Amino acid sequence: MIATGIDLGEAFAVAQVGHGPQGYFLLALAEKNSVRDPAGCLALLQAMPTPDVIACEDLFFSAEKPRALRAERMVGVIDVAIQFRAWPKLQRISPLTVKEIATGYGLAQKEAVRKVMIALFPRFENGDAVNWGERTLNASDAAAIAYAALVQMEGKVGQGVMKFGRRKKL
Repeated sequence: MIATGIDLGEAFAVAQVGHGPQGYFLLALAEKNSVRDPAGCLALLQAMPTPDVIACEDLFFSAEKPRALRAERMVGVIDVAIQFRAWPKLQRISPLTVKEIATGYGLAQKEAVRKVMIALFPRFENGDAVNWGERTLNASDAAAIAYAALVQMEGKVGQGVMKFGRRKKL
């Protein structure tokens, strides 16, 4: 099973997470430094294999209205691209849900989410190391969104970070 997660912050990030017999793994991670370049953002998305689920964070939670409006326009562009490629319908997940599934604490800071993603996905599926030091927080958010979508799809919500055992605030 494969999930694609999209983060539409100041930059555009997309990640693909899979789940198989060996557990969860990171398939792909890509970033674009601006959501103001829809063609470049779509090129990153379209280079990915067809997922079983595709998700982005619900933008209604954003207090920064201009950024939220830009991101919402980008969601419209993504919706059209998804329909064109016959991918599954775009799902929206609240930031609280993403953080709860990823860290076990719905009010976790972005750095806490990043730490969990680094621990959960130190390497890509092919064995190459993920250089998280060169990645933005948007990349770890995209990985967390994909992970949360996959966990929700598999019906494992409420189990927290399964690999790390007991849920706790990071």
